[in-house]
Amino acid sequence: KQKTAYEISTRDWSSDVCSSDLAAPASAAAPIAYRGDGIIIGPGDAPPSVVVLGDSHGTMWAHAIQVAAEEAGLKTAFYCIGGVDPFIELPPRRDQTVRKMTAAEKYDYDLARIGNIERWKPAIVIICARWAIIKPGTAEPLLTFLQQHAGRVVDRKSTRLNSSHEWISRM
Repeated sequence: KQKTAYEISTRDWSSDVCSSDLAAPASAAAPIAYRGDGIIIGPGDAPPSVVVLGDSHGTMWAHAIQVAAEEAGLKTAFYCIGGVDPFIELPPRRDQTVRKMTAAEKYDYDLARIGNIERWKPAIVIICARWAIIKPGTAEPLLTFLQQHAGRVVDRKSTRLNSSHEWISRM
């Protein structure tokens, strides 16, 4: 039986959602973090100035991004789930099913990401994805949305920077 995101244990969630690579309290990896603020790392009550959207590549880069953001004093929200495309159809659809999430969970995940980016207006959004498998036209709606609601978008496809330290330091 395929587990839903809600049913994934903290151990499973940690391997599929970037929490295993982050220095965050175990509660930050709660199975419902995907439909809230994601996993937020950093001090203070201010909204995150960096948002990371990713699939397994986001989980792979999570720790490096966290270290660079902390060194720059930036609060960061992570929305990274292995096997789940970081791109959002706009408007979100209720009928999308993906590995590890039901259609309702995917819809909640999309709404949380969109709503928080609109509310937070982050200075930086980092997209970490396996670009080779992204279908043409999939990224454009999200990128257009981010142009209106975020300061700068950085992705591993278009940048020649070699590390997250370079990404953050150039922001």
